[in-house]
Amino acid sequence: MTTYISPDPNAEVIGYNLLSFVQNVNKEDILPVLEKHGLTRIDPDRWYPLQQWLDILSELSEQSNAMFNMVAIGTAVSETAVLPPGAEQLSLEDILFAINDVYQMQHRGNVGSVATEKVADKHIRLIVRVPYPDDLEYGTAYGFARRFLPKGTPFTVKYDEATRRHDEGGDSTVIHVMWG
Repeated sequence: MTTYISPDPNAEVIGYNLLSFVQNVNKEDILPVLEKHGLTRIDPDRWYPLQQWLDILSELSEQSNAMFNMVAIGTAVSETAVLPPGAEQLSLEDILFAINDVYQMQHRGNVGSVATEKVADKHIRLIVRVPYPDDLEYGTAYGFARRFLPKGTPFTVKYDEATRRHDEGGDSTVIHVMWG
């Protein structure tokens, strides 16, 4: 079984992020696992132990449709995340350069980080060093692209093929976001 471990046993995550479990296209697959872990009602304003969420993600990672569920959860995170004031007016590039700040707003404690690099016009590389599944982070990047690009703008989100991903034992996961 894949096990996701918080780098800080006291780390917490805001309930808004947990809403991604119940506000995504694959919620029917996820709800039974939430019930098993005692999370049938999520208060968006409450702080929850990060390890509790990671335990649920660890269990979900063993399902046959794990990749689809993780991407669905990540995509929903991009919709439920607490954003700084005025964020809705930002471009995709601006929100990706603020992604670590957004990530930290969702958490308390040592939870890792996300670095952003501009590779070229309309091409951003995210270096993700967080305790979450790679496919969840992929879904989050995809969701932010869909949310912050002008409607109809073509985009691609992909893993860096030259870098060993976190879920494969690497130090980080590198995700490319390209558009236009």
